[in-house]
Formats: sequence, C-alpha cells, structure tokens
Amino acid sequence: MPSYSGLVIDESERLPSSSAYQSRFGSLLRAYELVGFTPDRDYRYIAINRELRRMHPQIVTDAIARDRERWRLGGTGSCYRLLTINGEFTASIVWSVAR
Repeated sequence: MPSYSGLVIDESERLPSSSAYQSRFGSLLRAYELVGFTPDRDYRYIAINRELRRMHPQIVTDAIARDRERWRLGGTGSCYRLLTINGEFTASIVWSVAR
C-alpha cells in the first residue's frame, strides 16, 4: 500500500498541503479514517501522547501537593514547575515513555 505521510502530501503539486488536511479534519489520521484509508503504521501512540500531555499539569500538581511538606518543595505556578527541594537545589518533573 502506498505511503501518504505529511511529507509525501507536501511534496505533491496536485494536493493541498498536509496542514490544510490537518486544519480541515483535525489531523491527517482523521482525514485518512474518513476516506477509509488505514495506514500500515500503528499511530495509537499519538492519542496516548495527547492524553499524557493533557494529564501532565494535574499529575505534577498532585505530586507537588503530596510531597510538598516531605521535601519542603517550593515552586512556580507553571505546569512545568521548577521545584526547589530542601532549599538546596532545583528540579523539574519530566515525562519519559518506556516501551
């Protein structure tokens, strides 16, 4: 089956840009779904990453609230908080996905 990646679409002179499809349908995957095309590659990780990004601020907030007293945490109001731990050093909470 042919590949219809954003790069291939953008290189074609006969098609609108991939960003036009993304703007109109929300994503290239949604446009593919609507026309019945199933890519060879498994793109479920995109939905998972989107959900993790949505959850990240609350998880960070919960972790800080839970451990604020134990580690004497201080920090900023951002969802990507820079924490001061025991008044000695700073750290931030970072997501890492393992396979």
